Amino acid sequence: MDESVWIPKKRFGAVVREIAYLIKRDWGGASHFEGEWRWESDALVALQSMTELIVIMLFVMWYVFFLLSFVKGLY
Repeated sequence: MDESVWIPKKRFGAVVREIAYLIKRDWGGASHFEGEWRWESDALVALQSMTELIVIMLFVMWYVFFLLSFVKGLY
């Protein structure tokens, strides 16, 4: 899996853990946020796959939008 992703696995995991820490820090008063959060490697792989798929879909949509804008002469 490591060779088929854009973002290295360790760096993506660090970003996910940082976001989780910020959520826990900001909303930590709720009882369901107590304790330490642990991430399974399969969950990180699934999250990374979907994140990269969404980024690719956004790039494709923007490309098509700007391509059609140039064809129609909007830019």
